[in-house]
Amino acid sequence: MKKKTIPSQEQGKTQAYNRKKNNALVLSILTQEPSSGTMLSSKLGLSNSALSGILGGLRRMGVIAEEVRVSTSGRGRKQVRYCVNGNFGLIVVVAIANYQAKITVSNIKKETLAAAAVEVSRYDVQAVYGIVCSISSLLMEERFRPIPLKEIVICWPGRVNSKTGELAVSPQFDPDLFADKDFLVREFGKLFKDANIFVNNDIKFALLGEKQFGALQKVDDAMLLSLDNGIGGAMLLRGECFLGEQGYAGEFGLLKTNFEGKEMVLDEFASLRALKLHFKEKLGREIHFKDLLSLYQEDAEAKGYILSTARGVGRVLYSCSCLLDVTKILLSGRVKEFGEDYRKAVEGEFLDPCYAPDVSYSTLEDAVGLGATSYGVSHALKDAIE
Repeated sequence: MKKKTIPSQEQGKTQAYNRKKNNALVLSILTQEPSSGTMLSSKLGLSNSALSGILGGLRRMGVIAEEVRVSTSGRGRKQVRYCVNGNFGLIVVVAIANYQAKITVSNIKKETLAAAAVEVSRYDVQAVYGIVCSISSLLMEERFRPIPLKEIVICWPGRVNSKTGELAVSPQFDPDLFADKDFLVREFGKLFKDANIFVNNDIKFALLGEKQFGALQKVDDAMLLSLDNGIGGAMLLRGECFLGEQGYAGEFGLLKTNFEGKEMVLDEFASLRALKLHFKEKLGREIHFKDLLSLYQEDAEAKGYILSTARGVGRVLYSCSCLLDVTKILLSGRVKEFGEDYRKAVEGEFLDPCYAPDVSYSTLEDAVGLGATSYGVSHALKDAIE
């Protein structure tokens, strides 16, 4: 019987695919912890010669580096471990929320190297220019100059089309921001020409942070609801963030329920913006969040009203839970400061025990930043081995 041969072109494709796959597997381990060649060989089931070739290639790319450890007694052989190379590149994350932009500079090891906060009085073009200038100032530090900027990840408090990167028009933003669908990418790209620039909704990045480092690590189906000045969210389905056709999935604030005899969307009565407006009209004075919190803690009638909005949130989430059959619901945003009574009011609307997921507050600090940094690192490493 004649032996079948694989055309050289197909062999080349197969070898390239296997090389990328093995590179990715090695990096997936090293981004978690430094490992010796023996540990890597054992975990991946690769021969020493095959692994040596992979490690040599990654070292030549500058993606990984060696760590040499000496025994505490000073005797015996030195142990060589491999780790991702912190000097391979920088990741800049811009998280915009509540009229502030938090900027962090991290390395490929996900270590935070620098941070700054920029006050944003309005979501407009000038605010974007101010953020770009602040990033430039941070990166001018001497220690950053030898390290290339690989990724800029922008966490946007609005809807972002996952296919085109286009920002959806929203009344809270200056219309000029939407005159050009590529405005953000273009403006950042003018100064940071060699960096990849990504824009996505901030709560989508928060979900990624919760999945990797927070309460959703061992969960496959969940909802994350952010209740702050506005209401946003994200859904974890079968272990992945569900984006929908355009990337807009998770807009819980636009879902309707009956509230005080009227059919209203959540954002109109349950967001902090709506609550502050309600008490401003009632009390005849400007209301800030600290005032809202004081009213909740000291005024029984005000607390009752706020808890009634929580029950409205619960009714919407109960309907979503019946549809999606999730096992966990995470609440984030400053409503967490309303405490257990608020959470219980939300949870109390889950009437059918078949659809009664665990409802809890997020406890992860800076889930948005962690998720965005992790995304930037993953993309930089993937780009390096493609």
